[in-house]
Amino acid sequence: AGRLLLLFSRTLTMEQRHQNGEKKNIVPVAWTIAGSDSGGGAGIQADLHAFRSMGAHGCSVITALTAQNSVGVDYVEYCSDKMIRASIKALRDDLFPGAIKLGMLGTA
Repeated sequence: AGRLLLLFSRTLTMEQRHQNGEKKNIVPVAWTIAGSDSGGGAGIQADLHAFRSMGAHGCSVITALTAQNSVGVDYVEYCSDKMIRASIKALRDDLFPGAIKLGMLGTA
């Protein structure tokens, strides 16, 4: 298994608001742009778990859906360019990343 390294070059964070409206608990934001592993051992599922273990708020842009388990991959369906662009725009408008991890990019 490879090692995941996140470098936060600047403080780009998600802010959580308390009930009184004060901003607190700054958390670094990291994106994963990758395929989804239905078995949970790789892809965005593994990336989000790794981000969380390193104290980052993970966001995902899904490039492909896979039907797979620990034995193998049975089927892959790629997301449309339109969906990928819309996902990136939605995140960019609100949860700008301090780090981006690229995985399976499908047909890109």
